[in-house]
Order: sequence, then structure tokens, then C-alpha cells
Amino acid sequence: MDITEANRFSGISLVVAATLFFSIMDAIAKNLVQSYSVINITCVRYVIQVFLLIIICGFQLGKNLFTTEFVFIQVARGFLIVGISITFFVSLKYLPLADATAITFISPILTLVLALFLLKEKIMPRLWIAVFFGMIGVIAIIKPTGVFFSPITLLPVLTAILYSAYEVLTKKISGTESPYTSLFYSAMVGALISSLVLPLTWQTPNLQQSFLLISLSVVGLLAHYFLILSLKYVSVSTIQPYHYLSLAWASLIGYLVFNEIPDSLSVLGILVIGFSGIIAVKLESRK
Repeated sequence: MDITEANRFSGISLVVAATLFFSIMDAIAKNLVQSYSVINITCVRYVIQVFLLIIICGFQLGKNLFTTEFVFIQVARGFLIVGISITFFVSLKYLPLADATAITFISPILTLVLALFLLKEKIMPRLWIAVFFGMIGVIAIIKPTGVFFSPITLLPVLTAILYSAYEVLTKKISGTESPYTSLFYSAMVGALISSLVLPLTWQTPNLQQSFLLISLSVVGLLAHYFLILSLKYVSVSTIQPYHYLSLAWASLIGYLVFNEIPDSLSVLGILVIGFSGIIAVKLESRK
């Protein structure tokens, strides 16, 4: 195996690990939200992550960890990350893990649309076909006119919209801003914003909840770290299709841990979203 192949293998392995860790984090969150406040989970998660980032990266990067030329954008990303966490974690309280995860995976498609208007990027006509089928997949899961429809199913849609805006802002500064700095500001602003509401919702966690909170924070940080590290070895376009492994992980974990078995229409929706997303990423990278 030459260096190029070795780098590709390392990068892909890291992003596969990242998708697994993100799914594990979501499973922990789903367990926690049944008995613990979403605001508390969000705040504690980001407070722990800030301290971990300072401990892990602070000594190595020094003041560079805090230095940014894009204060406004970093703060905006922090607001968005709080919205992403709250909307998705609340949805996990009521929806199967695989369904909630699948709906949020329309975000790569929405990002293309936002990039058209905000970043003035050109979009290939064939990408709109992927957008169309992605929407069909979401409708199959949400069942807006069916007996299983609930307004809660719209929360992951909101999560996807917020994440798309988050991704566009991240893309806007990615050329000059350190990914570790962006990760630090997301966690710090997230911790500060959620802490404003914390006195109204605070409940002292018991031993099991404390363990789950720490686990969620560490697993989430590791997922982000693996994702950032993968970009040292391969390009963004190379790893994008592998993000859709999260759909498989979420389905497997949902079945093994929560005994969730998606109905046939949801399975079809998950497959259609995954397929349309991969096609969109492939077309975009080819462009």
C-alpha cells in the first residue's frame, strides 16, 4: 500500500469511526431525554467539551485556540449549534432514532440550495433531481397525511435547516480559520447561550445521568475530532458519501438498544434520502 492509498484508508477509517460515534452520541441523548432536561443536556455537554478542548488543545495551540478573525460568524455558529442540539434531542424523545437521523440527512441537499443564494455558487441542473428525491424520502418518513403523522416529525427538518446554515457559515471561514478554533467557539458559545436558561430548568443529575452526560460529551467530542482528523488525509468530497453510514448505524442501534423496527415506508424513505444525498455529493464533487 503506497502513501496515497494509506492516507485514503486512514481518512475513510476515521470518518467511518466518526459516523459511529455520532450515532452512539445520539443514542445516549435519546436515553437521557426520557428523564432529563434537553437544556441541561445541551449546556452540560458544551461546558464539558470546552474544558476538554482547553486541556487537549490548549497547551499545544496556546492563544491560537482562541484567536479568530470572524467573531460574528463564530457567534452565529454557536447560536445555530444550540438550536441544532435542542431541536434534534427533543425529537429523539418521541421519534425512532433511525427516522430522526434520516430526516436530518436532507441537510447536505439543503446546504446546496443555501449555497446557491448565500455563497452564489452555481448548482448543476441534475442536482435538483437529487433534491426532489430527497424531499420524497422525507415525506415517506414524516407521512404528513397519514395516521402516523405528528408535528414532532418536523423538528428534525428544522434541525436539518439549522445545520445547513451552520455548514454554510463553516464553509465560508474554513479556508482561513483553524477547525479547532471553530470547534472551540461552537462549544463555548453553545455553553454560554444554554447556561442563560439553565437556572430555570436545572435538576441535579443522579449517578446514571451523570455518567451518561459525561459519556455523551466525550463521545461527541471524539466524533468531531475524528472528522477533523480525517480531513488531514482525504478531501471533503471524498468523505461526504461515508457520512450516510450514520443512517445504517442509527437503524442498527435503534433496533438493538431501543427495539425500534421502522415500517416499510420509513425504510423506503431512509434509502431514498441516502441515495439522493450520495448522488448530490457525487455530482457536486464532479462539478
